[in-house]
Amino acid sequence: AIDDNLLGAAIAMYFQLSTVDYEKVFEAPLIDETIRYFTGKSEDWRRTDTCLEYLKKADEVVNMEKERAEKYPAPGTRKLVLEGARNELLMAPQKYLLEMESSGIVHMLTSEKKEDLERVYRLYKPIEGGLDRVIQMFREYVTKCASEILRKADEANDTSSLISRLAACYGHFRGLADTCFDKNDEQVSKALLFAFSEVVNKEIRGSAGIPELLAIYCDSILRASGEKRSEEEMEIELGRAYFLISCTKDKDQLLEFYRNLMAKRFLGQKVASDDAEKNMISKLKELSGSQYTAN
Repeated sequence: AIDDNLLGAAIAMYFQLSTVDYEKVFEAPLIDETIRYFTGKSEDWRRTDTCLEYLKKADEVVNMEKERAEKYPAPGTRKLVLEGARNELLMAPQKYLLEMESSGIVHMLTSEKKEDLERVYRLYKPIEGGLDRVIQMFREYVTKCASEILRKADEANDTSSLISRLAACYGHFRGLADTCFDKNDEQVSKALLFAFSEVVNKEIRGSAGIPELLAIYCDSILRASGEKRSEEEMEIELGRAYFLISCTKDKDQLLEFYRNLMAKRFLGQKVASDDAEKNMISKLKELSGSQYTAN
């Protein structure tokens, strides 16, 4: 085993003697050896490990390497050593690992492996472009799940619960992403927007298209009826509905349906919550402009 303190002292000595000599005599060979060592490690692990097992080992080793790198006096050396370790352990085998049938990203999403998904995100985030494939696979999986909901409803010619199922699907993946990824990551938000936009803008059988179904779904939440919801429940459900509305291309048609149903609620004194109505109107103004509530 390498004595980290001794290694740090040796590197400090080289660094103090001459920056040029240090880079040539010590830094370059150290980086080369780091790459060679972790290339071998990666190959060994891939022979026997699942993606989940591999990433647990990689997580531990990267943390150890970060601690060791802190002993290097040159910030440039620390950066290069960690880049070498991450590139060989994580980026080089990324496609192979994440696409493993019984333990890759799809398996983690299907089985809700939250700890493992969090690890994937955390390990690849510091690497430039490291999350691109992760987010792409997440988006493709969400699209597949939402498309399946639409396909089943269309085949059965029954769209009565289509929007509620799509809203629940969005809520599930938004929650999963907020737990396992960074909830402020714009890449993740764009992936969800892209996935559901691809689904809600498809044509379906039946007299009512998705824009009208979305307006009807909002009406079912906002209309006073036998089913009572708390303000918190209404806020969550309307938030999901608003997301689906933001995904639709034909917003003008949708908003016209919404406006007509809203008028019926008010005229029939069937408003479940004044605050919820106001909040939804405020959000819809962002999509349609201030003229929305005129007349």
